[in-house]
Amino acid sequence: MDIAAEQPSSPEAPSRQAAEDRPQCRFHHMRLRVGDRVHLAPPSHTGIGRLASTVVGWVEGQSLIVTTPHTAAGRLCLHAGEIVVVRAFTGRSAYAFRCTVLTGGPKACDYLYLSFPDVIDHVDVRNSPRFRIGIPARVSVPESAEPVQAVIDNIGTTGALLVCPTPLGEVGDSLQVAFDLVLHEIPVSLALQADIRSAEQGADGQHRHGVAFVEPAPNDRLILAALVWFNMYENPKLSA
Repeated sequence: MDIAAEQPSSPEAPSRQAAEDRPQCRFHHMRLRVGDRVHLAPPSHTGIGRLASTVVGWVEGQSLIVTTPHTAAGRLCLHAGEIVVVRAFTGRSAYAFRCTVLTGGPKACDYLYLSFPDVIDHVDVRNSPRFRIGIPARVSVPESAEPVQAVIDNIGTTGALLVCPTPLGEVGDSLQVAFDLVLHEIPVSLALQADIRSAEQGADGQHRHGVAFVEPAPNDRLILAALVWFNMYENPKLSA
């Protein structure tokens, strides 16, 4: 299955070269459970970005059932035969696979029936790779009434490196890191709790803090995994 070949104009689809090189697996390897959150990327002609959905169930080899995603205008309307890209994050791996809509149309329905995927692309992020990102962040610390402005030098699924002119605290201190980014042409805002794991002042006078994210919400983990996925395949030179 080549997601990039099927949906060349989709912002969710990695490049053809990436699709040829990345590892693949079978459905049971994902260990999806009923109630798990996934993200659906509708066909590019809809002009709609990724939407959250929930796994309802599946019939092995026949169909995958998920809740119908909602947009600002209401339920997403898809027609039989259209292609969607489904992304999931379980354990420490990110997965993506292509499905065909089996049932759809304008009639309101709480569930969406998709074709059962044969092959799933996945990225193992067990080693928590980091990528240079250089975006501003707002860091809330207990001693400060106002957020401190910092820069996220690099980030991964489990933590980040924060750089700022003043110290944010000592090893073991807790803080909140809030930042905005655009992922697959979709604006995203995150506010993550984190603990300081390292703190040092560089020769340039800037303070560098290595932080570990503390129990991110499932949707936040999915966003972080998608960020890692995108950089791993599309911007390999940005690896930290």
